Amino acid sequence: MRSRMPHPLKACTTDADARDLGRPAFTLIELLVVISIVALLVAILLPVLGAARETARTSVCASNLRNIGLAVLAYTDEYEDRMPTILDYGFATDPRYTPVERIRFQYWAARMERDGYLVEDVVYCPLLDDEDKSIATRVNSYGLRGNVIGRPDLPRNYEFDLPVSVILQPSAHVILADSISVFGTAIDVNGRYWIRADDLTGGQDPTANERVHMRHGDAANQTFLDGHVELLDAQSTLDLDNGLSVYPDP
Repeated sequence: MRSRMPHPLKACTTDADARDLGRPAFTLIELLVVISIVALLVAILLPVLGAARETARTSVCASNLRNIGLAVLAYTDEYEDRMPTILDYGFATDPRYTPVERIRFQYWAARMERDGYLVEDVVYCPLLDDEDKSIATRVNSYGLRGNVIGRPDLPRNYEFDLPVSVILQPSAHVILADSISVFGTAIDVNGRYWIRADDLTGGQDPTANERVHMRHGDAANQTFLDGHVELLDAQSTLDLDNGLSVYPDP
């Protein structure tokens, strides 16, 4: 006579195990508590992560400006102590170049890339959209302080008609910065290549189009003639008495 085999579940479980097998993993209240805790952690961490991302972008921007500043100083060593010309309209009709190159090479950054002083990536602020890079006239994110060639109607920054070595305090003299062009109430991103200082007595010039752009948390990275970079707010920029004008982040 065959003996009857016990049910495998009964054979391998105790009474406590059997009770556990019939118990749900979480009650509704427990699940809601877990969801609430996760939501709270996300709400706490998102601003922290956003701030960390902004800090990282600001650091990359400062590194870009430091590298450009070193390239500009190398340029002055080879070109009789003169700064690069920020805008040279002579390239507009130069038959040696393609139509796109005739536009690009009018601007200082493209010419410095062509001549091996710069690589393209360093001339773009990481806060700005990549789509700006695809348009020929939007050649970079940073403004250089200097002169224009081929437009006698534009005011000249006469300090850069002289060798840069005559500037007595290079550590207090801005030559590069986050920049933007402003025409009245309109913002024109095509002008991110120049910071104009027509009034060397300092102060805010309400007529200046090419301004230092406060896009890093109401501050802007700025390179000085001695090569160092500082993150300065609007008032600190004006206090330098460099004749620069500022523009807040729109």
